[in-house]
Amino acid sequence: AADNRLLATARDLAGIFLPLLLIAFVVYTMRESIGGGAKLVEAPAGVGFDDVIGAGEAKHALQDIVDYLKDSGRYRAIGARAPCGVLMLGGPGVGKTLLAKALAAECGARFIATNGSEFTSKFYGVGVQKVKKLFETARKNAPCILFIDELDGISKRTSAGAGPAESESNRIINQLLVEMDGFEANEGVIVVGATNLEEH
Repeated sequence: AADNRLLATARDLAGIFLPLLLIAFVVYTMRESIGGGAKLVEAPAGVGFDDVIGAGEAKHALQDIVDYLKDSGRYRAIGARAPCGVLMLGGPGVGKTLLAKALAAECGARFIATNGSEFTSKFYGVGVQKVKKLFETARKNAPCILFIDELDGISKRTSAGAGPAESESNRIINQLLVEMDGFEANEGVIVVGATNLEEH
């Protein structure tokens, strides 16, 4: 009888603690996943616009961002605001990442690099949390250049998609747009996206 009571108690305890351990494991895994692969670095050393061969038109266009981040007070005084983001379009290996690093170095800004596929996760909703965490880090370290390579990796925004993958992609893109130009003040945070696919 004592053995039966012991087994019943062990079974009851296992029934209580095993689900709790499973939930704790899933939460821990999700928290680890939210961190993503984005890395914050100080202003990249040893690189500037002069180190990027060619791309004269792109460097000229980015010079406005350099001027704004170096003296944003002058622009705010006349009511101007920095662009929320910049999109770089070009084939693989043309120097989009190098140009983004050069932009950060010219501005004396910190640099965060990530890519579109980092926002995907096996857990529903984690991609949105990754976007929030990324922008929170960028705002804390402003002025900051937030570089998202392979932006099309987030997936094409569709209105017809009804599956969970399409829904999650749309939620990630919506959160990205809200963070860029939504309710939070993104003073000193410039998003630079890069893609090879013009239609995305």
